[in-house]
Formats: sequence, C-alpha cells, structure tokens
Amino acid sequence: MPTISLDTVYRTLATFESHRLIRKVDTVESQARYEAIGIRHHHLICRRCKEIMDFQWQQIEEAALPDEISKWGRIDNKNVVVYGVCNSCLKKRRP
Repeated sequence: MPTISLDTVYRTLATFESHRLIRKVDTVESQARYEAIGIRHHHLICRRCKEIMDFQWQQIEEAALPDEISKWGRIDNKNVVVYGVCNSCLKKRRP
C-alpha cells in the first residue's frame, strides 16, 4: 500500500509485539524482522543473502543456565542465533 507510512507500519508491529502476537527476530543487522509466535525455535541467518531459517534445539531448551546467570534475576527467554553462509550462497561465486 503506497499510501501507508513506514512509521504506521512499525508502530503497528510494535503494538502487535507488545500484545505478544508477534516476536522480533534478534539479528545484528539494522533491518527489523518479525515472525508469528508459535513453536519455540532458534534461527540460522545467512550473512550474504540474509535468509533466516528456523530450527529447534531441545537441548538448549532443557539446559540449565550457569549459576552466575541464573542468580541475575528472572530469565524470560533463551534464544540462539547462528550466523554463517547458506549452501546456495556458497555455490555462487562472489564478484
């Protein structure tokens, strides 16, 4: 919709996030990415094409935090983000 401003889009996304309808994907890039809240999962991010792939890692979900972290306060979320280069990008030659 060309008549809607980006500010309106991002305010709407922030409202959805505050009501826990969506979640912001943590990335090192400045571009915000959001996803629907569903099954607990983590992310693989390609540094070249920026593709994001979801994966589940039950051992992380079940692992106890180190004592120095668990004494910090209440932990609400454990999240793993793995960065690398996907197979599609590895097959392409870089200019």
